[in-house]
Amino acid sequence: DKDIAILKYDGKEYKLPVIHGTEGETGIDITQLRSQSGLITYDPGYGNTGSCTSYPIEDLAKHGKFIETAWLLIFGELPLKEDLARFSALLTAEELIHEDLRHHFEGFPSHKNQPMAILSAVINALGSHHPDLYDINDKSEFFLAVGKIISKVRTIAAFSYRKSIGRPFVYPD
Repeated sequence: DKDIAILKYDGKEYKLPVIHGTEGETGIDITQLRSQSGLITYDPGYGNTGSCTSYPIEDLAKHGKFIETAWLLIFGELPLKEDLARFSALLTAEELIHEDLRHHFEGFPSHKNQPMAILSAVINALGSHHPDLYDINDKSEFFLAVGKIISKVRTIAAFSYRKSIGRPFVYPD
């Protein structure tokens, strides 16, 4: 038996599931409130609203891998074994950046630079080299775009760091 909260309004009673958060907080699941009662909630600033169900961050940090955590953040659930294999293959296939994009790094000084400034500038240019990222019409195109962006950001981040310390680029292997 799950815990429930009972809301009484206008002579009617609505049973709402109680959930428990990873930080020990207790919440009321109102996802069915509107469809059952026509009522909505009011919470200015969402100060009392949990936005999602989650996994304990300690478990992810200790047991999770980058690909699993990325999948969880994007799709809202941990991946199946076949999802991991497919996602990993996509990330590997998309890890290289267009050579023209690589030239954007040359506009930054070779040392004493902030890698995040370089990273953000080059990511802004990424869409110019991959216009397909702007035209996503279905789940398969979304999957490809997500894989492309995540994979290329890893390479751009590594190149940004190397540029910021005056070292040559090393292509992913």
